Amino acid sequence: MSADVGSVDQQHNTSLLGSVRLIGGSVYGLIAWAVGFVGVAALFVDRAPDGALEFPQEDAQFLLDFFAWVFYSAHTVTMEVSGGGQSESWPLFEQFLIQDTLTFNAIPAVLLFVAGYVVAMRVPRTLTAVEGAVAGASVAIGYAVLTFVGVSYFAQTTAGVTYGPPMVDSMLYMGVGYPVVFGGLGGFLQGA
Repeated sequence: MSADVGSVDQQHNTSLLGSVRLIGGSVYGLIAWAVGFVGVAALFVDRAPDGALEFPQEDAQFLLDFFAWVFYSAHTVTMEVSGGGQSESWPLFEQFLIQDTLTFNAIPAVLLFVAGYVVAMRVPRTLTAVEGAVAGASVAIGYAVLTFVGVSYFAQTTAGVTYGPPMVDSMLYMGVGYPVVFGGLGGFLQGA
């Protein structure tokens, strides 16, 4: 009887591993990241106080970096300012007097939920709720890759001071936490 239980556990583990969607998770994770970036940036432009977005240097790269910081902040990642061997956190939303950040947090959460649901829905077999959660959480693959690349790409150095998202917090909250939780929840509900 114990041999039967062992084979059932092994089949269940194999089934869960088979629920990981490398291609679908990558594609839908990338899409959720890109659409979330645009949505959060648009909301920030709408919510920022008049005159707050007038920067001394408004080249395209600086603006791209800045709106990336807004996007990372929407995942509860506090920006970091470092220079001269010291670093400190820079709460971007507070700097721009934006109090209600729930909508900013909701945009990537909802997009990841939908992406996870779609990834689980596209699996060509019936999934249990747990298998659906694993399939949905696969969106972390694409989301984490862009998050990781973005940490270096969206750093801005001016006069020896570097502004940007910190690697550990970015990967923990944005690269893994948000997509696994919300993508997994979408997949779980699709499989349930």
